[in-house]
Amino acid sequence: MLTKLSIAILLAAAMPAMAAEVREADYEDFESCYGSFEGAQTVLPKLQDQIAPADLDDIAHGMEALDADFHDLEMRLSASVFHSDRKSLDAAHVSGTLPWARPQNQNLDYWSRNGPMSRFCFDLIKRLSQTVPVTPN
Repeated sequence: MLTKLSIAILLAAAMPAMAAEVREADYEDFESCYGSFEGAQTVLPKLQDQIAPADLDDIAHGMEALDADFHDLEMRLSASVFHSDRKSLDAAHVSGTLPWARPQNQNLDYWSRNGPMSRFCFDLIKRLSQTVPVTPN
C-alpha cells in the first residue's frame, strides 16, 4: 500500500516527464490559436444581428469560459515550458488574429467554420491542458 509520501514522490517524478512532452513549437501553436480565438471574439459582436439572442448568449458564455481556459493555460505554459524568444510567441499570436482582421472574413459563414477556434486548436488545447502541470497559486 502506498503511503501519502510515496504518492507525492511518484507525482513529483511524473511532473517533469509530463512537461517534457510539450515542445516549444506547441507553445507557438498555442499562441497562434489564442490569437485566432481573440480574433473570433472581436468579430462576434459584429454578427449579433445575424444570431438569435439566446444562441448569442450561449456563444458568449462559452467564449468567456474558453477565454479563462486560454488564460490559465498560458500561465501554466509560461511557468513550465522554456521559450527564449518572446518575439516569436508574439508573432505567432498576431498571425492567429490576422485572418479575422480581413473584411471578407468578418461574416457569419467564416465565423461558423472557424470560430471560436479550429479543430487543430481544440485538439492542441485539450492535449496541453492534460499535459502541462497545474501551477500552484
